Amino acid sequence: MIAMDTAQSVLVVVLAAALAVFLILAITIAIEILRLVSSLREIAKRAERVVTSAETVGDVLRKTSGSVSIIHFVRTVLNMVAEHKDKKKES
Repeated sequence: MIAMDTAQSVLVVVLAAALAVFLILAITIAIEILRLVSSLREIAKRAERVVTSAETVGDVLRKTSGSVSIIHFVRTVLNMVAEHKDKKKES
């Protein structure tokens, strides 16, 4: 077996330490990425609920504005009829 000299031994130890540091760093980054993805999924769910709520509000406003227009039309017609009756009474 070939004996390693001091320089080779130091190099092996330094490389092993660097590899261990990079491995721990990679595991930490992977865990943080998984947490970030989980948070992004939750944000996406909340955004979807907000969009659904906004669509519901839009539908309600659209239906209500149609009803208000019909009520306004009926009121206008009734006012015209009332004015016409008042003019007949005056004549």
